[in-house]
Amino acid sequence: MNLIDLYIHEVTRRLPEKNRDDIEMELRSTILDMLPEENHTEEEIKKVLETLGDPALLASRYNDRPSYLIGPGLYNKYLSILKMAMPIILFIILLVTAIEEIFIYSGDTGLFSIFAGLLAELSGSAINAGIHVFFWITIVFILIERFAPRKEEHQNIFNRKWTPEQLKERPIIHEKREIKRWEVLLGLLWTAIWASLYFNTPKLIAIYENSNNGLQFAASIINEDILLAYWGIVSLSVVLEIGIAVYKWRVRQWTKRLAWINACTNAVFFIFAWIIITDSRLFNNSAIRIIGDNLDMESTEVLIWLGVSVLIGIAIACMIDSYEGFKKAYKGIKKNQQSEGKLND
Repeated sequence: MNLIDLYIHEVTRRLPEKNRDDIEMELRSTILDMLPEENHTEEEIKKVLETLGDPALLASRYNDRPSYLIGPGLYNKYLSILKMAMPIILFIILLVTAIEEIFIYSGDTGLFSIFAGLLAELSGSAINAGIHVFFWITIVFILIERFAPRKEEHQNIFNRKWTPEQLKERPIIHEKREIKRWEVLLGLLWTAIWASLYFNTPKLIAIYENSNNGLQFAASIINEDILLAYWGIVSLSVVLEIGIAVYKWRVRQWTKRLAWINACTNAVFFIFAWIIITDSRLFNNSAIRIIGDNLDMESTEVLIWLGVSVLIGIAIACMIDSYEGFKKAYKGIKKNQQSEGKLND
């Protein structure tokens, strides 16, 4: 076979059988038209074939089916949906797993063991869910690329027709002020976890004794009845945190208003924690005496040490979170104001 036949074969073998004959005739005619009418040499044939290019690339132009899994028209939307769906699905899976693991905890193992088991369960669930989300979204987009009707060169069936007015829908957000979706979902996940931990605190924060079967639950440090009596305050804290998470999701960036709302929410959370922790009935006296005996301390000293340590920890966490909110809220404000001034001029 000569070079022309070999080239045509390399092109047509990559095409559907029903189209091969017509494309072979068209391609042969194109090649012959590019050559001198008579006595063309092998070097001239090579130059023409080099002009036509790689047979595989030429075949992809003739082929009605795309030679890629997800093309340029859908790729950006594919990434956007993947970035949006992945954290949402992971959040739901992690939330359900965490709450399930916390509530089925029976108190037979130590605090370290329950957290190690919870971490392993969450990691496994996250990896499994991530693989499923990636797989099924990719499959859907591959099917859309293959079988959806194509408009113009690259079709995007998800977006409405673009107009300059849409620029107003997406204001410029300074990178340091932007609130990522995953940050909001992570905050909601933490809210769900600490709320679940609160109602299981008597089982988690307890005294364990060594036995032949390992660590065994001996006595709870927290009085469960007193802890549950504050369910209204805890529920209000959860509602406040969910509310601020929804607001963050909506505004998508740190603002002065959001920073103040966040600081006030932290202050309310600390006040609620103060009310609960300073309740003298919260701690189990018998468990406190056991701790005091082991530490060579009076029960009152143990109570003060526990209460002050917890309150200081909560206060530091609230202050850091509030400070970070104000810090991010003021990032890029001067730059944006300067940009707006130039536009107005």
